[in-house]
Amino acid sequence: MDKLIILILALFLWNQIGISQLLTDEQAVVQMLRGESIEGEFTWRAEDKSLKRLALDIVESDTVVIKNERLSMLVRFMTSTDNDHYNDSLFLNILFERDIRIDSFFYKLGFIPTHFLKSDYNQASLNKLAFFTSKKSILYWKPWLLDYLTFLEVDSIGSALIYLKENFDCIKQLNSDLGDYTHFDTLDININLVRLGVLDDTLVVNDVIKKHEGGRRSMYKYLIEKLSKIRTQYAFSKIGEIMLREDFPVYEKRRINHLALSSFLVYVKNFPDKVKKRQVVMRRGAIVKYSKKFGKDYSTDEYLEMARDWYRKNKDNLELDYDKF
Repeated sequence: MDKLIILILALFLWNQIGISQLLTDEQAVVQMLRGESIEGEFTWRAEDKSLKRLALDIVESDTVVIKNERLSMLVRFMTSTDNDHYNDSLFLNILFERDIRIDSFFYKLGFIPTHFLKSDYNQASLNKLAFFTSKKSILYWKPWLLDYLTFLEVDSIGSALIYLKENFDCIKQLNSDLGDYTHFDTLDININLVRLGVLDDTLVVNDVIKKHEGGRRSMYKYLIEKLSKIRTQYAFSKIGEIMLREDFPVYEKRRINHLALSSFLVYVKNFPDKVKKRQVVMRRGAIVKYSKKFGKDYSTDEYLEMARDWYRKNKDNLELDYDKF
């Protein structure tokens, strides 16, 4: 009797596994877009171009009632691995075509800046983003949105930044009256004006160093982040100098050197190695620390010395990546 019960249980479990494996790519995509729970086992294979093409075909066919939040979830899954410009661009611009609330677009879809390149945008999507450069919208800017609109060179962003700078105290007060707080200052505005070629980078880089350079790692974290945003040869020469320095406190030196190294791994195109998209979304301090999990260990003393030697030889010929946020 016991053997019969065990056999019945075994057949039941085998049958359940078989059912879960019968879930097709099309069924999974449709269930996702409808907002249904996916019944059975399924793995979202972001590197599978045939699955991407199928998902795009289903979305474009208009045969499925799609929930916007589930479309964004699908796009996030399908664009989570290394850059695939053709399909990434299609997924990104479909979001702009389908989402009717442009005013809350980025606040709902925070993954966009790290998942897509500047070149993935089409002009129609960029035109929609001009909404954020109106005087009314400026009141609600967050620091990363200020940086991202500049990075994309959205229409009128230059004049919007100058307007913000000239009226900064007034806008800051209005922002506070609305129950929010302006988490950026005029130096952040100047950084973005450098990106647009309006201001000279030398003075702004020196201002950034003066404000953020200090003994604590947290200060250098902000310094390196801001120098990376400026993304000029001069700014990266300062990051290179931080990577070479040995005079930091012993308990901070390795981590500060690694913060500088991470910027080279992310933004210097002719550096010997480049991080994967899945690593770019990590905090800068984690990129080097956890790199071994992604195939290559950048955290060793030997790798840091290699990076330093490379920088010494190539510091006048850095190829910076302006397509990546």
